[in-house]
Amino acid sequence: MKKITLLVVIAFVSVSFSKGQYIKILRAGGNHIMNDSIVVCTGKSTNEMVATLYVINADTGIVRLSARRNPEHLVGGTSNSFCWAGNCYPTTVNISTSTQFLNPADTASTRFLDPFKGDYYPNGNLGNSLIKYTFYDTTRTWDSASVYVLYKSTATTIAQLADSQTTFSAPYPNPANSTVNFNYSLASGVSTASMKIFNLLGECIQTLPLNTNKTKTALNVQSIPSGIYVCEIETNGCKPAYQKMIVSH
Repeated sequence: MKKITLLVVIAFVSVSFSKGQYIKILRAGGNHIMNDSIVVCTGKSTNEMVATLYVINADTGIVRLSARRNPEHLVGGTSNSFCWAGNCYPTTVNISTSTQFLNPADTASTRFLDPFKGDYYPNGNLGNSLIKYTFYDTTRTWDSASVYVLYKSTATTIAQLADSQTTFSAPYPNPANSTVNFNYSLASGVSTASMKIFNLLGECIQTLPLNTNKTKTALNVQSIPSGIYVCEIETNGCKPAYQKMIVSH
């Protein structure tokens, strides 16, 4: 069975004397994504999809990391599992029993250790599944970084699009109650753009045309039920960009 692989790099950056870390999440190649943002893995419903994540320690001390999986929404009939620190777990396990030690100064420029792999099996079923993966220090559980992977299974092969140069800020405030704001920057030459809001069933509940000459838009969410949503900026000829939005009334 064919595999669709998505590569993402996650870097841990320490903050002295504080509970928490400044965390950078990078796609392979160096493009930044925000902590708790959404990355997308798209493939045919008959293919296995794999999200490969590299966790990098930029701290000054050794860290001992575990991995946790939290399915936010799964299409019926699909299954998923993960591998971490040299062990692959069955679909019933959500927290790794093995840990990964990262030495000080282990960064993208030095070496990669065993990557995390999130495996998703559509089993012929169409639709979107959203899974959250979290990596945390077992001795300091508040030190963590998370990423959401949106697995999109389709009936046909997706046409290759140019790498998007669209940047799309996390919405603010988030959670939102009445109005939510987005900052965006579109790739050069884009003539049409829109933002679509999807629920976790993969249904588009709202479409907002974007002005290609502006860099900010606002969305009224008063009529949108409380929950987690996927925001997509779609432009002509480029890959979509995504962010996660929480509505709380």
